[in-house]
Amino acid sequence: MRLPRPRFTGRRLMALILVTCLSLAAVIHQERSRRFNKKLINQAIAVEAAYTRYQNAELAHQNARADAVLYLEKAGKGFASVNRELSSDADPIDQKFKVLKDANKKALDKSIFVRHIWEQEKMKLFRLIKELNEAW
Repeated sequence: MRLPRPRFTGRRLMALILVTCLSLAAVIHQERSRRFNKKLINQAIAVEAAYTRYQNAELAHQNARADAVLYLEKAGKGFASVNRELSSDADPIDQKFKVLKDANKKALDKSIFVRHIWEQEKMKLFRLIKELNEAW
Protein backbone atom coordinates (compact mmCIF):
# COMPACT_ATOMS: atom_id res chain seq x y z
CA MET A 1 0.00 0.00 0.00
CA ARG A 2 1.39 3.31 -1.01
CA LEU A 3 1.11 6.46 1.04
CA PRO A 4 -0.39 9.41 -0.73
CA ARG A 5 2.11 12.01 -1.84
CA PRO A 6 1.62 15.39 -0.27
CA ARG A 7 0.77 18.06 -2.75
CA PHE A 8 2.62 21.28 -2.31
CA THR A 9 1.01 24.03 -4.18
CA GLY A 10 2.31 27.57 -4.13
CA ARG A 11 -0.27 28.67 -1.56
CA ARG A 12 0.33 25.74 0.76
CA LEU A 13 4.08 26.23 0.56
CA MET A 14 3.73 29.96 1.35
CA ALA A 15 1.41 29.19 4.27
CA LEU A 16 3.88 26.60 5.62
CA ILE A 17 6.76 29.07 5.37
CA LEU A 18 4.64 31.77 7.06
CA VAL A 19 3.68 29.48 9.95
CA THR A 20 7.29 28.38 10.38
CA CYS A 21 8.55 31.99 10.44
CA LEU A 22 5.89 33.05 12.93
CA SER A 23 6.74 30.10 15.17
CA LEU A 24 10.44 30.95 15.06
CA ALA A 25 9.70 34.61 15.77
CA ALA A 26 7.62 33.65 18.80
CA VAL A 27 10.41 31.41 20.11
CA ILE A 28 13.01 34.16 19.59
CA HIS A 29 10.82 36.73 21.34
CA GLN A 30 10.24 34.36 24.26
CA GLU A 31 13.98 33.69 24.59
CA ARG A 32 14.84 37.40 24.47
CA SER A 33 12.23 38.14 27.13
CA ARG A 34 13.55 35.33 29.32
CA ARG A 35 17.14 36.60 29.01
CA PHE A 36 16.13 40.18 29.73
CA ASN A 37 14.11 39.15 32.78
CA LYS A 38 17.05 37.12 34.04
CA LYS A 39 19.33 40.11 33.53
CA LEU A 40 16.86 42.33 35.40
CA ILE A 41 16.63 39.91 38.33
CA ASN A 42 20.42 39.56 38.50
CA GLN A 43 20.80 43.34 38.56
CA ALA A 44 18.22 43.64 41.34
CA ILE A 45 20.22 41.11 43.33
CA ALA A 46 23.42 43.09 42.64
CA VAL A 47 21.75 46.26 43.93
CA GLU A 48 20.68 44.51 47.12
CA ALA A 49 24.20 43.11 47.61
CA ALA A 50 25.75 46.55 47.05
CA TYR A 51 23.33 48.08 49.55
CA THR A 52 24.24 45.43 52.10
CA ARG A 53 27.95 46.12 51.56
CA TYR A 54 27.24 49.83 52.04
CA GLN A 55 25.39 49.17 55.29
CA ASN A 56 28.28 47.02 56.54
CA ALA A 57 30.79 49.74 55.66
CA GLU A 58 28.66 52.36 57.38
CA LEU A 59 28.45 50.19 60.49
CA ALA A 60 32.21 49.72 60.44
CA HIS A 61 32.62 53.50 60.25
CA GLN A 62 30.26 54.02 63.16
CA ASN A 63 32.10 51.36 65.13
CA ALA A 64 35.49 52.99 64.46
CA ARG A 65 34.06 56.37 65.46
CA ALA A 66 32.61 54.90 68.66
CA ASP A 67 36.00 53.38 69.52
CA ALA A 68 37.62 56.80 69.09
CA VAL A 69 34.92 58.44 71.22
CA LEU A 70 35.42 55.90 74.01
CA TYR A 71 39.15 56.41 73.91
CA LEU A 72 38.79 60.20 74.09
CA GLU A 73 36.34 59.92 76.98
CA LYS A 74 38.75 57.66 78.86
CA ALA A 75 41.56 60.13 78.14
CA GLY A 76 39.43 62.88 79.68
CA LYS A 77 38.92 64.90 76.49
CA GLY A 78 35.12 64.62 76.61
CA PHE A 79 32.54 64.03 73.92
CA ALA A 80 32.53 67.63 72.66
CA SER A 81 36.04 67.40 71.25
CA VAL A 82 35.47 64.24 69.20
CA ASN A 83 34.72 65.95 65.88
CA ARG A 84 37.57 68.40 66.40
CA GLU A 85 40.06 65.68 67.31
CA LEU A 86 39.04 63.33 64.48
CA SER A 87 39.04 66.03 61.80
CA SER A 88 42.17 67.89 62.86
CA ASP A 89 45.38 67.46 60.93
CA ALA A 90 47.51 68.03 64.02
CA ASP A 91 49.50 65.23 65.56
CA PRO A 92 47.26 62.93 67.55
CA ILE A 93 47.51 62.66 71.30
CA ASP A 94 49.32 59.34 71.24
CA GLN A 95 49.91 56.28 69.07
CA LYS A 96 46.68 54.48 70.05
CA PHE A 97 44.56 57.49 69.10
CA LYS A 98 46.50 57.77 65.83
CA VAL A 99 45.56 54.16 65.02
CA LEU A 100 41.92 54.83 65.93
CA LYS A 101 41.90 58.01 63.84
CA ASP A 102 43.37 56.15 60.84
CA ALA A 103 40.82 53.35 61.23
CA ASN A 104 38.03 55.93 61.31
CA LYS A 105 39.33 57.59 58.13
CA LYS A 106 39.69 54.26 56.32
CA ALA A 107 36.19 53.21 57.34
CA LEU A 108 34.77 56.55 56.19
CA ASP A 109 36.57 56.31 52.83
CA LYS A 110 35.36 52.76 52.33
CA SER A 111 31.81 53.77 53.21
CA ILE A 112 31.89 56.58 50.65
CA PHE A 113 33.37 54.30 47.98
CA VAL A 114 30.86 51.51 48.58
CA ARG A 115 27.99 54.01 48.53
CA HIS A 116 29.20 55.17 45.11
CA ILE A 117 29.18 51.57 43.85
CA TRP A 118 25.67 51.10 45.25
CA GLU A 119 24.49 54.25 43.43
CA GLN A 120 25.99 52.95 40.16
CA GLU A 121 24.24 49.59 40.55
CA LYS A 122 20.93 51.37 41.21
CA MET A 123 21.35 53.49 38.08
CA LYS A 124 22.07 50.38 36.01
CA LEU A 125 18.89 48.77 37.36
CA PHE A 126 16.89 51.90 36.53
CA ARG A 127 18.29 51.84 32.98
CA LEU A 128 17.24 48.20 32.57
CA ILE A 129 13.73 48.97 33.83
CA LYS A 130 13.55 51.92 31.45
CA GLU A 131 14.62 49.69 28.55
CA LEU A 132 11.95 47.18 29.52
CA ASN A 133 9.26 49.87 29.59
CA GLU A 134 10.39 51.28 26.26
CA ALA A 135 10.36 47.81 24.69
CA TRP A 136 6.66 47.41 25.43
